[in-house]
Amino acid sequence: MLVSTLSPPATVVALALLRITGQPSLERLQQTLADGQSAAARVIDETLAALAPQIADFDVNLALEFNWSPVVKSVMSAVRVVEQVDNPKVGVLFDTAHYYVTPSKFEHLNADTVRWFKHVHLNDMADKPGDLCDCNADRVLPGEGVLDIPRIIRRKSLSFSVISKGTVPPAAQSASAQ
Repeated sequence: MLVSTLSPPATVVALALLRITGQPSLERLQQTLADGQSAAARVIDETLAALAPQIADFDVNLALEFNWSPVVKSVMSAVRVVEQVDNPKVGVLFDTAHYYVTPSKFEHLNADTVRWFKHVHLNDMADKPGDLCDCNADRVLPGEGVLDIPRIIRRKSLSFSVISKGTVPPAAQSASAQ
């Protein structure tokens, strides 16, 4: 697969993976990935582990997003990577659009996985099978598509604040009042 045949975001990720792994082509990288615990996965683990201490003094986290990478394709593969890193500054970016178009399943949203979520993108998806969707072009506002957003939010172990433009979450309101 030539990099030029990929979408712009996928091209950026592909080029970064080639640089990180030292692989000469995506074909070679895909072959490497096919061999069990790949060199690319180890490099991603090691890179995140090396970056985490560098941000320890800052109010930021590293959030690994699944979908664009040939290595990190689902909630479970993203969680596996951040579990290996095992640093409170490193977690998963959970995007409902990526959840829909990847092998991720509702059952994967449990206490063992969502505890790693550092950031959430909440979208709905057009009425198409996930494998036929364009992860970006087929996004629609929550409630206008086929995802059961309320079910995802109600998931007993899934807890996060939804911040809309112009609103302040209750925790921030309490902090600013003190």
